[in-house]
Amino acid sequence: LMMGTRCGSVDPSLVGFAVESLDKSVDQVMDDFNKRSGLKGMVDEDKNDGTLMGGKYDMRTLLQAQHDHPHAKLAVEMFVYRLAQHIASMMIALRGGTLDALVFTAGIGEHSAEIRQRTIDALRPIFPHLELDPERNRTDGAQSNGILTKDYDDDYSRGPVVLDIPTDEEAMIAQECLRLMEQAEQKKQEQ
Repeated sequence: LMMGTRCGSVDPSLVGFAVESLDKSVDQVMDDFNKRSGLKGMVDEDKNDGTLMGGKYDMRTLLQAQHDHPHAKLAVEMFVYRLAQHIASMMIALRGGTLDALVFTAGIGEHSAEIRQRTIDALRPIFPHLELDPERNRTDGAQSNGILTKDYDDDYSRGPVVLDIPTDEEAMIAQECLRLMEQAEQKKQEQ
């Protein structure tokens, strides 16, 4: 998925093409893919008219600027399209099974009602009856335990429940580090 500075999925042959056509090293191309692509690459002021949003490229800024700046509008549209595309492609893994929940998380997923709504709208061909409750979506599910979908009286034939679940990536990383340290200490004691 395209991110703030990372390009997301690309054809691997693009690296070789970029090295040859741009006269850059592989490391320089990889640096471009990781630090100067994604949303930033779509609206980078060096590439465009020199005034676009003062070099800011986070989703909040892009959403505010999308009506005045075509590059910001395109970046938001591409992000939503790619997100919906990734969600739809993951449906294949269910092999005809039912998707119980669709979870939005992390910075954009947790805090952008517009991106969530636009993504659900883009998924309409797969979930024609799925609807977000506008108030729940606006408040990030704060008063509904993270549930963003309308109440369907337990009729889940309309599609999955849509949730907004906060993440704490730093805590998860710390827990994993602690687990690995304890595992290493245990192996040491066994020797």
